[in-house]
Amino acid sequence: MRFKAGKMTKLIDKMCLFKRLYITKHEALLILYKRQKRTKKKLRIYKCPICKGWHLTSKEKYFR
Repeated sequence: MRFKAGKMTKLIDKMCLFKRLYITKHEALLILYKRQKRTKKKLRIYKCPICKGWHLTSKEKYFR
């Protein structure tokens, strides 16, 4: 989902396009649970403001 060429496109690419997309929260949670069984890395899911889908991340949630 590209909007305009330039800085915005690069930002969107970094935020969303190269990440695995899960259409539903349920699908993302299933993958999260499977991955957490195999690794000690803390993971969480989040709703993407760009594609409106779900992604996994190892980053802690932060507040602005």
